[in-house]
Amino acid sequence: MHQASEQPGFLTDAGRVVEPLCEALRELLDPRVTQGDQARSSDAPAREAGRPVSGRAVLPINPTLRSRVTRAIESNHLPSTLYFLPGPSGLRELVKAAKKTGADEAAVERSLGRIGDYEAFLRLENISRDALHAMVGDLAPEARASVVRTNAQSVHKSMSNLIGYSAEVMLTALILFPSPTPGRCELAQVSGFDGLQRHRTGAWFMTSGYGRTAGGAPLARTLDGVPTEGRGPSTLLSEYCSHPTPSFEASHSGRRHVHRLVEHEVALRSSCTFFFGERIADAYADPAEEVPGAGRLAMISSVIATPAKHLHFDVLVHRDVWRGADVRMETFRTVPHGPVDEQAIEERAPDRIELGARVQRGEHADAALPAPRLRRYGAMMREAMARLGLAPDDFRIYRCEVVYPLYGTQYAMCFRMP
Repeated sequence: MHQASEQPGFLTDAGRVVEPLCEALRELLDPRVTQGDQARSSDAPAREAGRPVSGRAVLPINPTLRSRVTRAIESNHLPSTLYFLPGPSGLRELVKAAKKTGADEAAVERSLGRIGDYEAFLRLENISRDALHAMVGDLAPEARASVVRTNAQSVHKSMSNLIGYSAEVMLTALILFPSPTPGRCELAQVSGFDGLQRHRTGAWFMTSGYGRTAGGAPLARTLDGVPTEGRGPSTLLSEYCSHPTPSFEASHSGRRHVHRLVEHEVALRSSCTFFFGERIADAYADPAEEVPGAGRLAMISSVIATPAKHLHFDVLVHRDVWRGADVRMETFRTVPHGPVDEQAIEERAPDRIELGARVQRGEHADAALPAPRLRRYGAMMREAMARLGLAPDDFRIYRCEVVYPLYGTQYAMCFRMP
């Protein structure tokens, strides 16, 4: 296997163990383990015609195990081999199946010895297969998505249990359009949760409205431009909430406008869905004007402060705003320094964490609004834009969807002018 001249000593030692293991497995299994799917495909016409099928020995093992072993022994890239290679128990199961189909006894013993060396290496390094996958996640393209998904799902489960609540879907949808103030943009935000549940009685339900990292957040208005007031809150989009309509207490801290959900039930009977629609005047500068310390850049973010199985993050930008901007997704850890803003994006480079989140762009927002996980999302957004006096076809849409968004992480769309 070809290896880079500069790599951690762990990989060098792993190669010394894994390469002989793969050689022994090739000798033991070739060509039987790789023939599983091919044999079924090539023998299909014979079966249909009633003719005898070929006499090739196909290992009677789980198809997933067969696939992983095949990809491991066929790869010439050590990190990919380490990712695909099953654990010692799975490998011994495979050797046992090969022995039953008449494999050479010497090849069986050689494979078992190499599996023992592999198991001893993992034990000596005190490393599990999950940890091994994390170690090769940056080096094996096949591993990264699986590592992110598996561990983010574990974090979701843990934080749901510890915090005491979680949601099926977290929605953040932001609409940016020209402001009467030169060089500024208006912001409308539709946000909330689908299927938010409380898991224990001591949990404190909270969802935040609009806030600014640097403080000084203005009070939000309704989508119709009316100042918010009372317990309502008046920004709640009641028609799109669950019934009975969830109850909230609202407060303003100077930096953030907070809505606290008042809920006394737990488990499924506590499940509720709610969305807010808010309008903020002059919320963003037009990045056509250079931002001190950030250049011609604007960031639109969603921070995961509530465990959710799915993040739906949309940014709708008016055709007269940020024309020609290059848009890319950045993800940052918010611990211990809090969310990142435009001025700190380079300073906070060590807090970047690659999670594979990507942005999809649509030139006409109206056609791209439907969302499979939010049944009435399209209708809700069209109504929100009508209340703002805006037409969806005047907007381009940028969408990021994430399964098990990582708790405590900031998902940021960065709009940089050329």
